[in-house]
This record gives sequence, C-alpha cells and structure tokens, in this order.
Amino acid sequence: MSFSRIILHAGAASIIFYGYNGLKQLEVYPEMTAQYGGFWQYLTIQGIYLSGLTMVVSLMLDVFPMFGSLRPLKRLLLMFTLPLNVVISSIYWSLVLFLPAMILQKTKALSDDSPSYHAMIEMLFYIPLDMDLALHAVPAIALTLDFFLFERRYSHKAINVLAPLLAFAYTVWYGWWVERCGARNNGMFPYPFLTNNPFHTRLAIYAGAGLIAPLSFRLLNRMHT
Repeated sequence: MSFSRIILHAGAASIIFYGYNGLKQLEVYPEMTAQYGGFWQYLTIQGIYLSGLTMVVSLMLDVFPMFGSLRPLKRLLLMFTLPLNVVISSIYWSLVLFLPAMILQKTKALSDDSPSYHAMIEMLFYIPLDMDLALHAVPAIALTLDFFLFERRYSHKAINVLAPLLAFAYTVWYGWWVERCGARNNGMFPYPFLTNNPFHTRLAIYAGAGLIAPLSFRLLNRMHT
C-alpha cells in the first residue's frame, strides 16, 4: 500500500467535493439550478464529477489492490478526464485573469455611489478563491501528478486513436447539449463567451477546445519518462 498515492487521491477527491458542495452556498446557486440543464450545463461541473470519480476509483485501487479489474477503468478515466480538465483550467484561468467578462456571470448589487439607496448595478461575480482553486485548478493538477508519478505512458494506439475519438465524441455531445440548453434558456448560455457569439463562432470554439484536449494529452504523454 502506497501512502503517497492515498494522500494524493484522497486529498484531491476531498478538495474537489469541498469545492462542489460550496457552490450551494453561493447567492447565484438558485438561479443557476433553475435554468434548463442546471449545473450540468457547465463543463467545469462535468469535469469535477469525472475527476472526482477518477480519484475515487484510484483510491479504491490503492486501498484494495486485489481489485485489479478496476485498473483498465482507471486508465480509461484518466485518458478522458486529464485532457478535459486541462482544457477547463487553461480556458478558465486565461479568461478570468485577462478577459473576466467573457467567463464570469454578472450579478446585481447595491451601488454605494448612487444617490438612490435602492439603485442596483451589475457586477462580475467572483467565487471565493479557495472554492475557485478547488474547482478550476486542483482537478487538472491532481490528475497530472497522478499520471506522472503513478501511471505509465499510454500506447501509441491510445494516443493516436482512442484519445482523439473520446475528445471528438465528447465535443460533439457537449456542443449539442449546451446548444440545447441555450435554446431552452432564451439564448442564455452558461458562459458569456458563448452567449455573446453567433452560432458559427460557437462552433469554432467547440472545435478549438476539442482540438486542445488530444493535443495536450499527446504532449503530456510525450513528456512522461
């Protein structure tokens, strides 16, 4: 039994679930869950569920090594969730640091500068930093560490065939799903950079994100010694 594996997998799973549970305390939670698709519109939520599942399966293998039949499942999950969370983290942090209005939702708040006490202004809604890191940084970091520290490289077939097929299938599915949610929510998408762009631009965004996933996974696999 490797305690370093247990610490990584149990710690990452705990932090991820802490971040998700914290969402229920946010003032925007009722509005987000009331929309068609709820939280499942958000790629981040799908990413943390899948990364959490990967960590739980990994932890089961750490504690109960006799369950070796779970190892192919863990390898498949890692091949899928690692590039997915790399895409999520790279897009999120790039936008939140440099173009926050493209990724953060707006909320209404009382204006202290207004002569009217009841005047409301729109402002970008930032989630608490600890929750932000738990949702948008820890999954990608933990999965990357797990891959480099405890897993072997993937085969050429996995890199050249399986990973691109998974990325393509998920891109098509998520594109269809988020377009359906946007249509049911009066043109409001989970992210402003989708809401504020026409359909053909959104298609390019989906395709670009879907391309980053297998390319980033190929790069990480090449870096693995």
